[in-house]
Amino acid sequence: MAAVLMTIAIGVGVLILTVILINLIKFLQWHGNMVRTLSHFPGPKTHWLFGNALQIETFDGFLKKMCKDYVEEKGCKAFVYWLFVIRPLLTLTHPDTIKVVMKSTAPKSRQGAGISFMLPWIGESLLVSDGPKWERNRRLLTPAFHLSILNGYFKIYNDVTDTLLEKFAEGSKNGKYVEVFEYSGLATLDILLQCALSYKGNIQDVGKSHPYVKAVKRLIKLTLHRCLNINLYPEFLFKLSPSGKEFFKLCNFVHEFSEDIISKRKEDLKENSDTEKKRQLDFLDILLTARDESGKGLTDKEIRTEVDTFMFAGHDTTSSVLSWSIYSLGKHKDIQDKVYEEVKSSHWDKTVC
Repeated sequence: MAAVLMTIAIGVGVLILTVILINLIKFLQWHGNMVRTLSHFPGPKTHWLFGNALQIETFDGFLKKMCKDYVEEKGCKAFVYWLFVIRPLLTLTHPDTIKVVMKSTAPKSRQGAGISFMLPWIGESLLVSDGPKWERNRRLLTPAFHLSILNGYFKIYNDVTDTLLEKFAEGSKNGKYVEVFEYSGLATLDILLQCALSYKGNIQDVGKSHPYVKAVKRLIKLTLHRCLNINLYPEFLFKLSPSGKEFFKLCNFVHEFSEDIISKRKEDLKENSDTEKKRQLDFLDILLTARDESGKGLTDKEIRTEVDTFMFAGHDTTSSVLSWSIYSLGKHKDIQDKVYEEVKSSHWDKTVC
């Protein structure tokens, strides 16, 4: 009996070692290919195990330094750095390199930095899906971006912008500087919530204390925190950690926030069949009423994932572009004057604006 158990133990041990060896060989092959491919791009010197992770105190500070070193001073169109030995990040910084990715039809990778970590939050949305699912859901969402729909949002754009300008004016009194990105982030989130969900939460007035705003910002920070801690990469370990418990608690909160709005809107559409004719359609209305060729619509979970993704990806990227535009106009007075003159001389339809 003892000999049989010993044989089984040895067999299991050999099997485990074989699996480990096979995976190690696969990893070394992958790592070698990555190193060779990315060697064409500039980047800071890496540690054999930690990559550049030990050089990163905050992502903002690290990326600012990388942009200064490689973009401003050396004119590079891309640079690469590593989070530990397993996660390389290629950062594109010029239209010539960005358009290669934008025009590509290659499947999206879920293993990119942070993307796989965000799946419990944003789910299987258009941001990460591909193939038939992406094609179907993209067709169903296309009407939400039709010009006739977008034109109806001009009043919201203008009202939110008026509030944003008031915040800028108030914040810059007595020659004080203004944190443009923070104000811009609140404004773009306000626009998205109103246009996509018809939700008016006075986001710009309530500011960072709004529970949804706090949750989104905290989820982003927790995702970045996980990226910098390799011991938190396995999900079961992350769930056991304090940051993981907070992350999943906040995921539940933003999901409930979205689901509550979705549920109420479904009831409204169900009880008032003429609702669509009485008011401006928003993103959520279109998600709820969209049907494919077989007459099948999106599931409640699919609707929620698209809403959560739209809220995160839409406001964060747009506020970055808005902040950069404001900075660029402030830095280049001649261009600012040209834009001002163009706005003054434009003949926009006042009934629309």
